[in-house]
Amino acid sequence: MVDDSAGSRGPLAGVKVLDFSQAWAGPLCTRTLGDLGADVLKVESDAFMDVSRTLGPYPASPDRDSSGYFLEWNRAKRSVSLDLRTDEGRASAQRLASLCDVVVENFSPGVMERLGLGYDVLHEANQQLVMVSISGFGRTGPAREHVAFGQQIEAVSGLMSLMTYDDGRPTKTGISWSDPLAGFLAAFSVLAALEQRDRSGKGEWLEVSMLEATLATMGRAFALMNVDRSPADEFRGGRHPELCPAGVYPTHGEDAWIAIECRDQAEWESLCRVAGVDWADRSEFSGPTERLRNRDELDSLMASLTTNLDAQVLADELQREGVPASPLVSIADLLGDEHLADRGFWVTVDHPTVGKLVTAGTALPIAPATRASMPAPPILGTTTFEAEWP
Repeated sequence: MVDDSAGSRGPLAGVKVLDFSQAWAGPLCTRTLGDLGADVLKVESDAFMDVSRTLGPYPASPDRDSSGYFLEWNRAKRSVSLDLRTDEGRASAQRLASLCDVVVENFSPGVMERLGLGYDVLHEANQQLVMVSISGFGRTGPAREHVAFGQQIEAVSGLMSLMTYDDGRPTKTGISWSDPLAGFLAAFSVLAALEQRDRSGKGEWLEVSMLEATLATMGRAFALMNVDRSPADEFRGGRHPELCPAGVYPTHGEDAWIAIECRDQAEWESLCRVAGVDWADRSEFSGPTERLRNRDELDSLMASLTTNLDAQVLADELQREGVPASPLVSIADLLGDEHLADRGFWVTVDHPTVGKLVTAGTALPIAPATRASMPAPPILGTTTFEAEWP
């Protein structure tokens, strides 16, 4: 019987997930499954807890149960303490795997096998088991044993080469983009595998490579490469390879910016009309080819225009004319965003030690009542063995 307190409401009600994952990609996968109603049991121990419990930020003094990093990715789960270094701990994990529908892990390839928890062992006891393994490079290939986090994948995937300053110096995304990509892809893969299992009666072992998850989203770069254009040059300095103006421009105020993108001639003419300039009549900016050819001059003019204007006012005026434009919003300002509040995006949970905790929503079409009753991230080891799956 699934414990209703563990988030058993939703389309995955009754699905049992055993979660061996840590850090970001794996926990985001299992949090997504928990948000959809699965009963997620997270396996940790005092000796080998989720590394995100030790990373902070903390609301007060460091505490393994109040790390902001851990709290963000681990709601809608329970926690059981099993020391996988011991025979007893491994035997308990094997028993739980024999009772569950899904196992998720993101250790380096080979770790689960060395623990006696590889797919062959678990599948022998549970023929319907769906197991997903997330790693940097996958479990096969020359790089399979390479250690990688999001930043390393951004580098080796070429994504970092597309995010450069004007002088060509690379940078990274602010959030290690490869981790959440792999996490959501893993959750999607689990849903597909459960559907297939319902038809065939058989489970399967899935693998998600962070490298391949990242590459799968970079189609525009490959399209440029296929016509002998350099993606790194085309995207240099945050530019768009086909559109101009299309960039982020300074506005009035400290560190205030606006993102503007004109996709066609009509939007370009609307921008000029709103701004009160005659640039659309100038031969060097008359069409998309001309604007791309004279991109540097046009970007300089755009920056001179916007620097004395209010970002929100300008964005509103452009939006009324159908021109894509948005002010740059700080992360701190998002909690007060009227649109997100109206859509009920934020999820507030009651945590035993932190109290009221606001976390990012799952962005999935979940009923408001379910969203409002999601369980808080777990205190380590608070699920007793007797309270696990019968």
